[in-house]
Amino acid sequence: MRQYQDAYDLERFSKSEEEFESFYDQDLHHLAEELEAERKDLIRSHRRPYFILMLLTVAATAYIYFFAELKNLLAIPGVWIAYYLFVGHRREMQFKETEAELKERIKEELLTKIIYFMNEHFTYKPTHYIRAKHFVDAHIFADEFDYYSGDDFVEGYVGEGEERTKVYFSEVTADKLVTYEHRRRVTRWREAAFQGLFFMADFNKDFEGLTTIVPKEKRKSWISRFFTKRDEGILREMETMDIEFDKTFTVKTTDEIKARYILTPALKQRLMEFAKHQRSNKSNAKYRKKEATRQSLEQMDRHPVPKKYTKPLKRAKSYFSFLDGKMYFMLHTNQSHFESHIHQKVNKKMFVEYYKDINRAMQLVDDMNLNLRIWNK
Repeated sequence: MRQYQDAYDLERFSKSEEEFESFYDQDLHHLAEELEAERKDLIRSHRRPYFILMLLTVAATAYIYFFAELKNLLAIPGVWIAYYLFVGHRREMQFKETEAELKERIKEELLTKIIYFMNEHFTYKPTHYIRAKHFVDAHIFADEFDYYSGDDFVEGYVGEGEERTKVYFSEVTADKLVTYEHRRRVTRWREAAFQGLFFMADFNKDFEGLTTIVPKEKRKSWISRFFTKRDEGILREMETMDIEFDKTFTVKTTDEIKARYILTPALKQRLMEFAKHQRSNKSNAKYRKKEATRQSLEQMDRHPVPKKYTKPLKRAKSYFSFLDGKMYFMLHTNQSHFESHIHQKVNKKMFVEYYKDINRAMQLVDDMNLNLRIWNK
């Protein structure tokens, strides 16, 4: 393990980019190349019949225009419709099945290896996610949501012996049902109050009460509608006496003395560094937008209430809370993190994104100093 170069001399569990690049070149490079070749073959086989049909359409159109009656042009749309009904629809279904299998292989063969590289004590469950109870316990957003789902669940521990810290994280989406009535016509849709990574850990320090730390906003955003009303009566805003920190975050707590006990100068500095170094969501944005649009259409088929598409945030937002010995962290991005797209190359750039998203949770274990001896339970 690498060590912090500070007074605590702690083990550092997150990985550097140099370590990841070395791991990728040794363990993932050849497998990624194989999957990339399969992806290209799948796209080519899917496009080929449409390309041939398009060439035949152009040739038939030219022939009819110069050598036959123009009314025969009406037969061309009929040929396209017949092709889709008897051949195209079945090929589209086969393409979607093969695409889903390829995406599943990327997760099972590549993403699983990355997670194990991040920590050998982690286990990955692609179809599981952190329960809604824990999302509510974080006391960041409203207590109840109409729809709650997720995937890509990771659990495990870092450290050894009594200093071992249990950690969990997954992708989570919490939707609120919005009802709008106009001229006796009622319209309903689902709106994402939160979509991103949800991380929780045992905080190795005994304390009671609730403290929340959220980004300070100059003006109230639409998302503030989803903050819990119940907590407004028990939480009081406090200043930490750190000017830069108070400009960046709003801190609310049930017990100011215990909040100051948690928010040591070192911890506040680490939170500031963590918030400032959040990467932007611009990378692979065009692929993620296409994927999100398609997922919205698929969800409309499964749910009677359609989901409103929301653009990924330009920069991720971080929310923290500490409650009765546990720490919660939410990274709100309005996008999926561990999903690939058929038109996205399977290469190092794609997996750097996966690595960074997972490493964010690992950095928290480092930055929060969860394994400090002075904080042991």
